[in-house]
Amino acid sequence: MRFSRDCAVVREAVGRDPSCAGHDLSAPLAEMEAATDPDLFLCAAMRVLAPAGNGHTRIIPNAAIRVWPVRIVARQQGFGMVQGAAVRKLETVNGVPVADALDRFRPMLAGTPARQSVIGAMLLAWPTALGAASVTYGLDGDSVQFGPDRLVPALPLYPMSDTGRASPDEEGGALPAPVVWDDPVWHVRIARFSTPLPPGLAERILTRPHANIVVDLRGNTGGDFTRILPVIDALRTHWHGTRLSVRVDRFTFSAAIVAAVLFQHHLGARLFGEAMGDGLRFWAEGDTMEMPDTGAHLRWSSAWHDWETGQPDATTPPEIARHMVATGPLRITPCTDGAAAHDWAAG
Repeated sequence: MRFSRDCAVVREAVGRDPSCAGHDLSAPLAEMEAATDPDLFLCAAMRVLAPAGNGHTRIIPNAAIRVWPVRIVARQQGFGMVQGAAVRKLETVNGVPVADALDRFRPMLAGTPARQSVIGAMLLAWPTALGAASVTYGLDGDSVQFGPDRLVPALPLYPMSDTGRASPDEEGGALPAPVVWDDPVWHVRIARFSTPLPPGLAERILTRPHANIVVDLRGNTGGDFTRILPVIDALRTHWHGTRLSVRVDRFTFSAAIVAAVLFQHHLGARLFGEAMGDGLRFWAEGDTMEMPDTGAHLRWSSAWHDWETGQPDATTPPEIARHMVATGPLRITPCTDGAAAHDWAAG
């Protein structure tokens, strides 16, 4: 078995990740163990974990593969190709409508349809996933072609935790400061929960305690949702505004989803945007491991989250369970820009 160490990592993850329980994975495991090409091995390993249907549990091949030198990103109306500062609508890949190409990838992709579009964008630039040595991208009235001699490492074009911005290094939708006054509302940008929030965030908002608020969680891929709890607690006690809107998109994931619905539950927030990267019931925590043979990564999960009914189980850590509440079904007002969120908050 050529990739025996990686196979052992995958099998260990399947055995301990509760989202994989109850799924018959014998066929994809056998396909994975028979693979002799590294890219085909990774495709097979992706098909092992995808049936769990869990957006966290997946193979992340980015560090191990080469792609054509394009950045493709999921958008509300499909996919776009980054060209300079612009994102042009991608219509076809080798003559196939881009939506049909994504459907071919779904057996390899984890999570909800929104999550699959986020992590599937890179596959549109990966020759092995497409099953083609060359590619022609059909854009709006134009085309772009690449052959096998143009491949580059997937990183940094496709970060392991992609925010969906045109530039992979761009924080995305950031305001000049985390809290900005835009008369008559506050705009609060929270780009990530993987690092501590800027100090004094709640105190800044509360200098105008009667002002309404727009919170922007687009492109926030998660981290530690407990970082937002002191802000929510401070607003529950001292904020006297009447409307709080939260902007979300398909890149809003994990802890950011929890933050969005906690704003909704505790402060009556209204969510604006599109379906986020997961529902309210999912498996998370766990860890990310490097796969020693290929250099890809495997993300496995260990703990149950249920922010719809507020019911933890035996796997839910106490530090999460104590904050878990029943926020009810997701309610997101569809919109394609920030005007609706701003206008509603402005009253």
